[in-house]
Amino acid sequence: MLYAGMTVEDVSSTLRAFTDALLPIRRAWFQAANVAMDDLDLPSSMSAAILMVSRAGPDGIRQNDLAEEVGIHPTALVRVLDQAQKEDILARRESQTDRRVKTIHLLPRGEQLASRIELAITKLRATLLRDMAPADIEAATRVLRQFGAHTAAYLQEARAKR
Repeated sequence: MLYAGMTVEDVSSTLRAFTDALLPIRRAWFQAANVAMDDLDLPSSMSAAILMVSRAGPDGIRQNDLAEEVGIHPTALVRVLDQAQKEDILARRESQTDRRVKTIHLLPRGEQLASRIELAITKLRATLLRDMAPADIEAATRVLRQFGAHTAAYLQEARAKR
């Protein structure tokens, strides 16, 4: 389908262009999000943690899962959580199913900040995607999710072989 009528070099070039674009776009997105949230005066890792905890819902999110979602090492997340706890934004609680596990929850101040972060990000999305057709955004999302699923399956298989 994608490869019909394409040379091996064309296919390789197309696939490389796709994967080479991922990291710079991710970096630019996070930089733009930080600019959009400047008035909140929060470190980017704390903003990301607040957002992920908010999206996890009332049951919270496991501390290790949060570190993975935010994209930082679990030991670095501990410092972020210590600061957020000190500022009455987030709370650590023992998991109801496994006492060895800590889950992270929003406190009322964290809920207010999460709403402000979501609003800033919503406005940013509208600005950055304003001239793109919804069908193009849906297609791009579909491709990225499928690529993510293939990547996750590859990693799972590679780990199983170890």
